[in-house]
Order: sequence, then structure tokens, then C-alpha cells
Amino acid sequence: MANVIVQRVAEFLKLFPPFSFIGAEALETLASKAEIKFFEAGDFVFKAGDKPANHFYVLREVL
Repeated sequence: MANVIVQRVAEFLKLFPPFSFIGAEALETLASKAEIKFFEAGDFVFKAGDKPANHFYVLREVL
């Protein structure tokens, strides 16, 4: 099951630069490191003054 999730994340990322320029193997490796989080409308992903992080967010709106 986890492998299916990694593939779906890789397919999603591949739709957008700079991820669209990454080779399939590297993209799958990157996707395997992804952590999926869900937020409700109005939730803060991060706030001004938060300490710098060693990760980034890719947001996807699902209705």
C-alpha cells in the first residue's frame, strides 16, 4: 500500500516544475520521503516567526 502512495505522490509532483524535470527514480525517492498532512479550512500551515524548517510544503486543494 505504501508503494501506491509513493507512486501517487510522485505522479502529483511530476505535474509541476521543478519536479517535472527530475528523473523518475529520483522523484520516487523524493516522494518516499513525503509526509502527508491534512488541514482544515482556516488552519495555519506555518506562522510568521516560526523557526526555519528543513522541509517544504506542497499544498493541494481537495474539495
